[in-house]
Amino acid sequence: SGMTNDTKTFARPDLFELDTWMRQVEDVRRMHAAIDAGEIAGRGLPRLLVGHSRGGAAALLTAGMHRETLGLCGVVTINAVDRCCRMNEDDQRAMLERGYTLTQSARTGQTLRIDSRWLREQMENPEAHDVLLQTSQCGVAVCVMHGDADDAVDICAGVAIANCAKTPLIVLEDSNHVLNMPNPGNLSGPRSVPFLKAVDEMTRFIGQQVNPSSG
Repeated sequence: SGMTNDTKTFARPDLFELDTWMRQVEDVRRMHAAIDAGEIAGRGLPRLLVGHSRGGAAALLTAGMHRETLGLCGVVTINAVDRCCRMNEDDQRAMLERGYTLTQSARTGQTLRIDSRWLREQMENPEAHDVLLQTSQCGVAVCVMHGDADDAVDICAGVAIANCAKTPLIVLEDSNHVLNMPNPGNLSGPRSVPFLKAVDEMTRFIGQQVNPSSG
């Protein structure tokens, strides 16, 4: 949602504050439209969505809501959340009354504000924000991976997503939320075992969806 490409900090916290799940879904839809229009590369090639953590949920929501127009052949999730909102009722009420809530980024250490429209959108359109429902309706193959040592999103979220997608859960053993890699990432450094396994599983899955006769 236009929060810049700076990985060390959120250079535009004002844009982070206004972000919502449907803005993320729209970002993905617009990217596909740009591909179709030839504005960016990829027209005519198979398309899959890959998402980690909240990005995994956004990929599933997009696939479920726009399954008839995007022409996807698969979705990959890694340590994805299975709910758009994990706040308890008291915290939700406080957010609505105050007009915002504060969160701390584990990656940058910044304290960031989230506008209450993030929650209001979910309350006004719960079906569009139901990750498990949209997963069950997406109509494409889903590869679900989750670390069994993820302390940010419990592996039960991966179990729930895999169940709705009717696919086995791929367990990344001894893997934390960021696949035992530095956060922000440094791909010039060594790759962890969970990271390498995730890449292998994703490569295998993509190959199967793009060329089903090969696997």
